[in-house]
Amino acid sequence: MGTFAIEKLKTNNYYRISAYTLHLKKDDVFLPGTTFEQIIRLYDFDANFRSILSPVLERIEIAFRTHVAYLLANKYGDPLSYREKNYFVNEVFHSKFLEELDREIDRSKEIFAQHHRKKYDGQFPIWAAVEYVIRNPIQTVWKYEKRRPKRNRY
Repeated sequence: MGTFAIEKLKTNNYYRISAYTLHLKKDDVFLPGTTFEQIIRLYDFDANFRSILSPVLERIEIAFRTHVAYLLANKYGDPLSYREKNYFVNEVFHSKFLEELDREIDRSKEIFAQHHRKKYDGQFPIWAAVEYVIRNPIQTVWKYEKRRPKRNRY
């Protein structure tokens, strides 16, 4: 094995790199002409692409969470309305959503979470709760919310 490969494998997990080889194989044999350098170029491209995209996606996610929190709080007039199953079309989803959300909040060691636990008896208004919702559940909340607001701007 060449020095380049050894150095790369010292700082990058083999299993992680091997994911980039899957489309370069047929029946577990590398396609003719495949080189370790090509695999590393794919790996590096992906890493660079993610580093560029990640901050942008984070801003989009924060804006989306903010928008959902605003719409739900404004629509129902109750910052804890997300805890009411009658606002959702699917009771099973609502139950699982709250279970996952509460688990995330309970695990949090952030000062922000400690503040709400202490001062507000653990009641997190929607604009605080959305900070603990991971990507898929927030999209699912939006999907299953019973009477989705009509499109409008603030």
